[in-house]
Amino acid sequence: LRSREEAVCKDSTLLAPLRIDDGILAAACSTLEPLPANLWYPPAAYERARLRYRFGRAARPHCTVSNWRLIQEEPVRLYDYFRRRGGERVALSRVLVNVGAGDASADDPLAALLRGFAARDGTELPWRGVYFDAIPENCDKARGRLAQLGNITLRCGYVTPRGAAEALCQELASHGSASACSRKGATEASSPPPLEHDQRIEVDAMNLDIDSYDCSVLREILLVVNPKMLVVETGGSVPPPMAVAAEFHPVFLEAAVHNISGWAAISGGTTRAGGFWNGCSLSAVISLLHPFGLGLYRYAMLNAMFVRVDVATAAGLGGGEGMPWEPADEFECWRRSCGEHPWGNMLNLTAQGVHSHLLPFVFDRVRKADPRHPVSISVATPPPRSRPPSCGRVGASPEVVTEAGEA
Repeated sequence: LRSREEAVCKDSTLLAPLRIDDGILAAACSTLEPLPANLWYPPAAYERARLRYRFGRAARPHCTVSNWRLIQEEPVRLYDYFRRRGGERVALSRVLVNVGAGDASADDPLAALLRGFAARDGTELPWRGVYFDAIPENCDKARGRLAQLGNITLRCGYVTPRGAAEALCQELASHGSASACSRKGATEASSPPPLEHDQRIEVDAMNLDIDSYDCSVLREILLVVNPKMLVVETGGSVPPPMAVAAEFHPVFLEAAVHNISGWAAISGGTTRAGGFWNGCSLSAVISLLHPFGLGLYRYAMLNAMFVRVDVATAAGLGGGEGMPWEPADEFECWRRSCGEHPWGNMLNLTAQGVHSHLLPFVFDRVRKADPRHPVSISVATPPPRSRPPSCGRVGASPEVVTEAGEA
């Protein structure tokens, strides 16, 4: 179609082609198998890198979603599935956390969940939780929607990692087990000791999208909340196993964008330009979430969705009664994603050498952005025990998991 469009520009006797929406093209692209490996990269070398560095072990072709908007259907689908499994298998807390919620409607991955499962007939508790957004126009719209659908607090203003964790403790500590909030480290700069699985606030679903130091915020709030599923903006530029993350620095707040409309903010207008590296790559998020028991479920270039392993297993997503659910192979999900990569053939660089070729290339890209704040760059390497630990309460009587992984 694009070739024909170019031909039309040169020859007016040709009929103009139909204009096809980019979303439809992406969906059509996703129905096709990727090009044969030998046309992209040396297959054997790439396979060695994939097997060495992957966190997820399950090769699922459907783990890749063709368009990032389609991933918004997944929280609704999963929540409905968990809900039908009953409280004995998956105990739902009716708590939502949304950091970068926009107006709680347009392009919000939790919007359909919030509306679709609101407590209307008295059979379920009203939603509780905390929503954050930076732009007043979006805050005003979200506040009105949230008031109709539950007891959700809205915090308006740019959030910091520590500020987000403290806000969650202030608003949600009274809901269920939340001893994490009273421990040393929840409100102090020093890192707290490891938490047991029942010491954090149980959250049914969480979204994180702030176009800046996302991993810094995620790292802090996971010390106090324990989400069953999580959507994070990861972008599509940095391939696995490269973990690249912008770290929080006050310069982000100094350069914060304020005088924009709500829709401009939702469309990425809060992204700082000139001397900033924004966001958190797919492998950076995967390696951060692994110790907290969350694994990759869906990937859509811009956004990725994660599910807690113990919840997925208890709900039967492993394929049978008691069968463990395995996170998706992030290399395979990334390879199957559709779209022209802005940096060229990253798969070939991975095959040539993760440390010798891919890492220097990514480092050079970050260096050219000349960031005025810290950026962490590393090769994400899975621990010897590849499967994420069990880190939550999935039913009325949670299992206690030993260090050896036996219940």
